[in-house]
Amino acid sequence: MRNNLWLEKRLSDIWNLLFPDVEKQNNVVIKFKGKWKNKFGHIKTLKNKDTEIAINSLFQNSLIPEHIIDVTIAHELIHYSHGFNSPLPKLYSHPHK
Repeated sequence: MRNNLWLEKRLSDIWNLLFPDVEKQNNVVIKFKGKWKNKFGHIKTLKNKDTEIAINSLFQNSLIPEHIIDVTIAHELIHYSHGFNSPLPKLYSHPHK
């Protein structure tokens, strides 16, 4: 079942497999959140300096292929690795540069 625990495992697996060189410098939480019609997810810094990755709750439906969720997680981790909403140094002036 696709729940937040399942999402945490996906994040861990993707980080270890595809981003082993990216140091995790703060607590990174991931959860299903929102039911957006125009975005897959987002990354933001919380007040306590943790990083939150939100994945569209509509993706909990098993009709959505898992690879869509995986690519969304990877996309947000790229933002993290480039210093957007993470303690890492910011590498670019714009997050989609």
